Amino acid sequence: VLSYGNRYQLRAVSVAELVTEEVEQRTGEFVTLKMRMEQIAQADAALVEELEKRFSFRYPHAQALEQKNKYSVSELKHRAMREKLVQEEEEVTPLFMQEEIVPYVPPFVRRLMQEEEAVNQGALRGTAVHRVMECYDFAAGEGVREQVERMLSERKITEDMKRLVKLPLVEQFVTSDIGKRMQRAGQAGKLHREKAFVMGFTDEELARFGFDEKRENAQGSDLTLIQGIIDVFWEEEDGIVVLDYKTDRVDTAKQLSDRYAAQLMLYGEALERIYNQDEKRNIRVKERLLYSFRLGEVILV
Repeated sequence: VLSYGNRYQLRAVSVAELVTEEVEQRTGEFVTLKMRMEQIAQADAALVEELEKRFSFRYPHAQALEQKNKYSVSELKHRAMREKLVQEEEEVTPLFMQEEIVPYVPPFVRRLMQEEEAVNQGALRGTAVHRVMECYDFAAGEGVREQVERMLSERKITEDMKRLVKLPLVEQFVTSDIGKRMQRAGQAGKLHREKAFVMGFTDEELARFGFDEKRENAQGSDLTLIQGIIDVFWEEEDGIVVLDYKTDRVDTAKQLSDRYAAQLMLYGEALERIYNQDEKRNIRVKERLLYSFRLGEVILV
C-alpha cells in the first residue's frame, strides 16, 4: 500500500465509528426480521397449513423403495446359503468372537495380491462342463470325445474349456441310465436345455421354497419376479423330469441336496405353471434331479 500511495486512500478509523457501523447493521437486520415475522403472522392460515402438509409429506411405503422385486435363482440360492452359514456360525461361536476383525492391508500389498490372485479353476471347470452338456447332442451316434472335438472345431467351446472338462466323467454320465433316458427324449424331440424363465411368486410361495423375503407391510398380492435358467428337462409319458448339473467339491450327496433342493423345487414349480397354462392340462414334474460330476451320482431331491 505504501508503494502505491497515489492509488489508495488511507484514513484512521476510531473504535467508536466501527462500533456505530456494526450497531447500525445489526439494527437493520433486526428490523428486516421483524418485518418478515409480521408478514408471516398475517399469512393465510389455510395456505400455510396446506404448504406445511405438502412439505412434510412422507411416502407411506418408503421401505418398499429399498426392497428388490426381482431376483435370479442364483441370487436367492447364494443368499439362503449365506444365511444358513451365518446361523450355523452363531450357534457354535461365542459372542465375544463374533465381532469381525478386518486387518489393515497396505495398498501396494493389495495390488500385489490382486495381480497374483489365482484364477478359480473350480468355477471355470463348472462353466466348461455346463457348456459341453448344453451343446452335447444326445440323439447323435458320436461318442463324447468326437462330439467335444466337433464343438471345438465349430467354436462352440474354447481350447481352455476342453482342457478343463474331464471327458471320462462326461462319458460316465451320458452312458448312465439317466443319460439313456435323455437320449430317448432327445430322439423324440422332447429334450430341452438352457431354458430361461421369469415368473412371479408371492412371499408365501417363496417362503415355501425356503426363500423367505421377510418384507414388512407386504400385501398378499405383491409379487417378486424370479428369473432363472434350467440346465435341462425332458418330457416322459407320465411327467416331466428336471435335472441340474453340479460340479461342486462335495463328499456326500446330502451336501448337494441341502444346497440345491429349494432351487430344484422352484424350477419344478415354474415348469408346472408353464405347461399347465391351459386349465384342462395337468402335467406334473415327477422327478427333480441333481447330477454330481464329482460323485458320479444322480441325486433325487
